[in-house]
Amino acid sequence: MSVNALRRIVIGLGVLIVIALIAVIWGIVDASRRAGNGEDAPVAADSDADTRAATRDLDLDLPPECDIVSAEADGSRLVIVTGGAPTSREACARTFVIDTRRGTVQLTVRP
Repeated sequence: MSVNALRRIVIGLGVLIVIALIAVIWGIVDASRRAGNGEDAPVAADSDADTRAATRDLDLDLPPECDIVSAEADGSRLVIVTGGAPTSREACARTFVIDTRRGTVQLTVRP
């Protein structure tokens, strides 16, 4: 092979690497936008902002011996897992799915 042919191959492969890198970066940005983490995430209306500013109390109707084991936010939902001592497992072991926009329990799962 001549030097010119090798040079063209190296330049072509370099261009392909740059295109692949751009595609990976675009994929990461697009995935974060679809997850609601990017600039294109929907912005709440002014009426929603007033509602969010108000503090709400939500009663999970748990006995006093129960503890919150974990809480994980997922967009407009909050998942709370509760538990307690082995003697109070039946009363305490629950999973709650809460709509944070409305402040209501959407689902309660008991074992």
